[in-house]
Amino acid sequence: MGFTTILITTVNYNQKQVTLELLKSLNKCTDDFDILLIDNGSNQKEKLHNKDINLYSNTKQIELDKNYGFTGGFNKGIEYFLNHKKYKYLLIINNDTEVDKTFIKPLLNTAEKYKNKDFIIAPQILFYNYKGKKDIIWFGGGYYNKWTGTTKHKNIYSPQYLKDTNIDNDYLTGCALFIPRHTIEKLKGFNNSFFAYSEDVDLSLRLKEIHGELIYEPKSVIWHKVSVTSRKYSPFSFYLQIRNSFWATRLNLKRRYLLSQILYFLIIKQFIWLGIAIINGKDLKLIPAIYKGFFDGITKKI
Repeated sequence: MGFTTILITTVNYNQKQVTLELLKSLNKCTDDFDILLIDNGSNQKEKLHNKDINLYSNTKQIELDKNYGFTGGFNKGIEYFLNHKKYKYLLIINNDTEVDKTFIKPLLNTAEKYKNKDFIIAPQILFYNYKGKKDIIWFGGGYYNKWTGTTKHKNIYSPQYLKDTNIDNDYLTGCALFIPRHTIEKLKGFNNSFFAYSEDVDLSLRLKEIHGELIYEPKSVIWHKVSVTSRKYSPFSFYLQIRNSFWATRLNLKRRYLLSQILYFLIIKQFIWLGIAIINGKDLKLIPAIYKGFFDGITKKI
């Protein structure tokens, strides 16, 4: 590994080709950084071996014994970052992304402006392929509604734009997060109980609690291959999405918001989930996963 102050970490779980495409993309960048790849217990065919890793400079791999989820995998990267004091900034990035070769510089410029505060920065994230286009926004900042427990991506499906930095955000997606050491040392990483989904909401709410800034930097651009890493309509993803939305609330917000979210689920949200399950799902296990997620979300010990 080199002498850079930036560590980029990503997680692979049975997605060798997708991960290699990210590494190739990062290898074209104009800025210096080290790369830490966490293998989340991939099978032998889908994990990267030394001959793959050695093709990329300043790249190291840590192999885990099983799949610890999004949270557990990235927390291993965060642990490595915290134990190596030479690093000043950590970039957490999904393996199903590719980056613009100059995407680091705008993140560093914005980080310098906010160096005296706690902050997390997200880049402008475009769809990798939206109806044949690569300039359509997937994430342009984030809203979070405490009363319903729902998130919304700003400017989704809009054409790419290069407006000014925006700090008026309720949450940032975990797809790509640029975080300084002093903030990581306070937040300690993701909550491992979540496994996947809403861990970014939980992290965002915890940053807000310490009066940190959630920053969107549109001059930094990456592309996201949406839903490559998880089957969109699996019972497990249904369960986690519903359960974890309640967990983020229980851990971070006042009781009135939890009660409001329960009512919203019973009156509206459960029927949205049922509609998705009936229209798009071929697996009958989708429906019980909805209600297991709901009951575990509001009752299970975290």
